[in-house]
Amino acid sequence: MKRKTIKFISSMLCIVPLLTFAQTPEHKKLTSYIDLIKASLESAEQTQNGRWSYRLTKDLNIDGEKTISVEKYSPSNDSNEQWILEELNHQKPSSDDISQYWDDKADDAEEALMRNKFINFVDIDSIKIKEEHDDYVLFSFKGCYPKFGDAAKGKIDGTLTFDKNKAYVTHLELINNDEFTAKVILGIEKWHLKISFDKTKNVILQRSRTSSLQGTAMMFANINVTVDVAFTDYIFVETSH
Repeated sequence: MKRKTIKFISSMLCIVPLLTFAQTPEHKKLTSYIDLIKASLESAEQTQNGRWSYRLTKDLNIDGEKTISVEKYSPSNDSNEQWILEELNHQKPSSDDISQYWDDKADDAEEALMRNKFINFVDIDSIKIKEEHDDYVLFSFKGCYPKFGDAAKGKIDGTLTFDKNKAYVTHLELINNDEFTAKVILGIEKWHLKISFDKTKNVILQRSRTSSLQGTAMMFANINVTVDVAFTDYIFVETSH
């Protein structure tokens, strides 16, 4: 009898892991949401780097020095023809302004692509439902920002808002929870990034992007930077391949 009891207990122990790893309804719901979130962010990336022209208005404030620019992006096989500086501080840019603009764009090319890989800002495995309402769901996650590298690992929190009716991410937000040093020379005390999206005819569009940073550069110079960018005038453009 004792042998049968031991055998029964042993068989039950073998079953327990199977029960533990079985998906609960809550886990299935989260998995379904995560698939939709990934699809939404990847769609927004394709729009931003793909076959759509758009205009962006950027307000830049560096330690109180303000600059406002209006730029236009048009898909083109020639990367030198994709960006145009239309206005700088409400005036037509000079030849020197345009030359500096092109230099900045060349230096910024790799980072620009990185900024639009929205899925890379989110540690997918860490996504959790924070609040669920009739029309939207608020998720929390561990945030990432490739520009900062490994120095920011574990020091960025994220939230995203998901529209249940239109099935897309409306807002993505990242904020640091601790100080860190990026690329040796940039000490970051406070950093905050907010991105909003819109959905039009099943196309996900980035609508606005706001970021702020407070810290030190080269370990001694205090810096305070804010950037507000609005994206408008999206038009689908056929391009040759």
